[in-house]
Amino acid sequence: MAAKKDAIAAAKLAIETCAASELALKKDDLSSTHTLDAPLATIQNDLRTILSMLHHSTTKLALAMSQQEHSATLSPLKDITVQIPTLLHCVSLFDADIVGKTLAQEVRIVATDVTTSTAALLQSFVKGEGPASAGSDSKEYLFRTGSVHEIIDAARGVQGISADNTTAVKKKWAENQAPLEDGIKELAESIEDAKSEATEEKDDDEDDFDDGWNELGISSNDKMGPDELARAEKGHVLLRLCSMLHKRVAKDLLKTPHPPAVDNALLDSLPGLSAYLLSSADDFIMSLEAPQDTSQVTECLDGLVEQLRDLQTTIAPFFRDALSSPDAPPSSESKPDSEAPKESKPTPSKWFDTCFSQIDKGAAALRALLPQDD
Repeated sequence: MAAKKDAIAAAKLAIETCAASELALKKDDLSSTHTLDAPLATIQNDLRTILSMLHHSTTKLALAMSQQEHSATLSPLKDITVQIPTLLHCVSLFDADIVGKTLAQEVRIVATDVTTSTAALLQSFVKGEGPASAGSDSKEYLFRTGSVHEIIDAARGVQGISADNTTAVKKKWAENQAPLEDGIKELAESIEDAKSEATEEKDDDEDDFDDGWNELGISSNDKMGPDELARAEKGHVLLRLCSMLHKRVAKDLLKTPHPPAVDNALLDSLPGLSAYLLSSADDFIMSLEAPQDTSQVTECLDGLVEQLRDLQTTIAPFFRDALSSPDAPPSSESKPDSEAPKESKPTPSKWFDTCFSQIDKGAAALRALLPQDD
């Protein structure tokens, strides 16, 4: 009984430690009292080491719980009580002002998830799992242990904790690419359905069938008319350009090294712009579904274009150095006729300028199909 009391007391202390760490991780100014004295790579290695130790300790605890041995749980419980604050201290070294806000947030999220899942495992111990419930069929502690391991393994993996802030920003940016493409795909399907249905005669039974939705002011058979279809097609072209632009930002701009004019503050603003762009695109797509409200289409188009303008302004520093680079190839005027330059691949700057120009044209083409204010 003494071993059981000691084990429960150790588990409760570990739970209190986790709670204190979770509270500290919620503070905005976690890193205010620390400085980044060691290289970022060194601190990241330290973080992975601490996570590995927690992985080992929770594994030992789960094994002791499965074997109904209270005394065997004391060592891993004491280790966890030390490792959780050590994890907190390591995370506090990721100063957002130095390493970048996005990377600092990524590390903090990992630490929070690990601490929360470890606390859940400890709670299952105190509630009577493992050694405290001999003969019990409940395997909650195994599920809780698996949750801890899954989070730690993901953090230590190839796609785990980012090497730098640029990589962290690129990861956040890429999260919105698939949802953006899914929305565009749904609009394309609606357009194809409208085209096919325009050539088909409605069956008399469909005309006579009343499904009750009309009484609620909602039609279950809303189809795009010719004007709506034309607007949807123009909108789809514009959205495809947005998707290409979003993908190329990650491919061409979010890589290291980046121009000196691009600092962490600029990089940290990009995930928010990506989220706003996705939200504006979703609203725009919804406005193009039948039945269309032209005033709403106009409003959503304006919102999408505004987000694209913000993005264009924000990414301008990525191209500033390229325009004045001393290593830029000389113009053909400075070369003899026999050494005329070969055709080269368009620079990223040229590609983005062209893309934004096409977006302007696409938006103008759609506006031409919308009622104009007098």
